Amino acid sequence: MVADCLAQGKVIGVMRGAAEFGPRALGHRSILADPTRTDIKDRINARIKGREPYRPLAPVVPESEVGDWFERPQSSPYMSITLPWRSSARERAPAVVHADVTGRLQTISQEGLPWMNALLEGLRQRTSVPVALNTSLNVMGKPIAHSVENALAILCTTGFDGVLCEEYLIEKP
Repeated sequence: MVADCLAQGKVIGVMRGAAEFGPRALGHRSILADPTRTDIKDRINARIKGREPYRPLAPVVPESEVGDWFERPQSSPYMSITLPWRSSARERAPAVVHADVTGRLQTISQEGLPWMNALLEGLRQRTSVPVALNTSLNVMGKPIAHSVENALAILCTTGFDGVLCEEYLIEKP
């Protein structure tokens, strides 16, 4: 369902389970999109986040495949490292390749975040790229959303296409 939305070019907010601790969007309070779309980074920065166009967005990659996408591959479940993209992979996910050709990646596994793993598999089936764009569920000057009301307010006042609250996907008409 969410993979279909992303593959159609929609931007979906996610509010599932307990919030992450700290400033990272690790799949519980996230904005997700298809990183194969060259315009999606500018759309998120301008119409949703309200921030400068040079600000990077992060890739989520299956842990077992990080070496296919990044040089010096290693696990990064908390977006705590930045790695250089393999030259062969950069053009496949342009929205999450920073200007210095790096990415602050999050790696996920079936055991660690099963629903996100399933989402990446869904993206692979629809776009041939098992990578998602991920950034924190907030807008400029505001904290990360911590309630359904916060998430719905962001949906109603920005360029979001939908919000996934637990198992319920709420989309704009």
